[in-house]
Amino acid sequence: MAINSKKANEIDAYINSHECKKGKQKVVINGKVELLESYAIPTSLLQYNHDNRRFNLEIQEEEIKLGRKLDPTSKDDVRRIKELLLLDQAEAKKLKDDLKRIGEQTEVGAVSFDGVVINGNRRMATLEELYSEDPNKKWENLWAVRLPKDISEKDLWRIEAGLQLSKEKVADYGPVNNLLMISEGKKAGLSHSEIASSMYGWTDKQVAADLERLDLIDIFLQFFGQPKNYGLIKRFRLHEHFIDIQKGLVQKLKDSGAAKKELTKKLETVFVFLKANIDKPDTISITHYDVRNICKILHDEKSTYALTDSFEEHKDIRKVPIEKLVDNLDKAIDVKKNRDDKEKPGKLIDRAISALNNIDRRGKHFKEEEVKRKLKELDSIIKEMKTQLGIK
Repeated sequence: MAINSKKANEIDAYINSHECKKGKQKVVINGKVELLESYAIPTSLLQYNHDNRRFNLEIQEEEIKLGRKLDPTSKDDVRRIKELLLLDQAEAKKLKDDLKRIGEQTEVGAVSFDGVVINGNRRMATLEELYSEDPNKKWENLWAVRLPKDISEKDLWRIEAGLQLSKEKVADYGPVNNLLMISEGKKAGLSHSEIASSMYGWTDKQVAADLERLDLIDIFLQFFGQPKNYGLIKRFRLHEHFIDIQKGLVQKLKDSGAAKKELTKKLETVFVFLKANIDKPDTISITHYDVRNICKILHDEKSTYALTDSFEEHKDIRKVPIEKLVDNLDKAIDVKKNRDDKEKPGKLIDRAISALNNIDRRGKHFKEEEVKRKLKELDSIIKEMKTQLGIK
């Protein structure tokens, strides 16, 4: 991590001229427990972490909107970063109320040697907000451990993850942010086991599953034409859908030894419905129940045919009309339901009778040629069945 010597010198000067030590804290560095001094450091000497892994998603969306990178040394961009940190009003209020009620910080943060806040960005934003409302000295400083200048990227990730990816904290940031945080650990060179051991409650298997789910999301965003735009997943609350796809489709196909080409084709079929949901949310709404149904349908050949009927007419599956998607999904659900009940002929016949009785015979659609053709087909099936059963 590059060190800003000027900032580091300013912090050194402040520490040397003020009584600001707050006691040593245990920090794991390079696999060993180290006792590092903590300080009450003025927020004016500190800098928000532009690479804050916990707000990776929000920062990315803001930069897409601005068409440039945020600059943590710019006053305007610092204001933007603070707004992003306090975007979750419920969590921001809770933190603010706790600080006001207790009157001091109860959790230690962590800053780099030159004052970049590694852990405690949201707390610092809240402190600055409290100070603007009540210019009291107790809101001027962030209580934090100052990390060594030669700390590795692996240890930086471990410190942030250990403090923020525990079971108690994980819900505060949202599932997509958590996946991105875990991915950053992988990029920093940590193994699944090392990542899991830093996360209080995770296992190697969970870490591997989370990284596979992020891969699935990446494949979808590429399919959608907006690679790495994770904001779409958060905005349309699609994360749970990917859990369903991962467990209900991908894992089962892998377990059955399905070829990669088959897996890709079936994934694209699910993805086209998710894409339609984003493109035309007022026309089609794909729920968790629908995604689970689609995954089940894609394990059955005849149901799959009903779901994807005429898709091959389109060179690009993403161009299939939404009305066609809606009709095919309804039809495929019926086919799957009927196939599940194939050992219950009475139930299926009752369902057919109910459907036929609900036809509006006075409407103009009843007289269409397609209806006549289908009734002839139905009559042929009934005659065949009656012959098999010896019914005259």
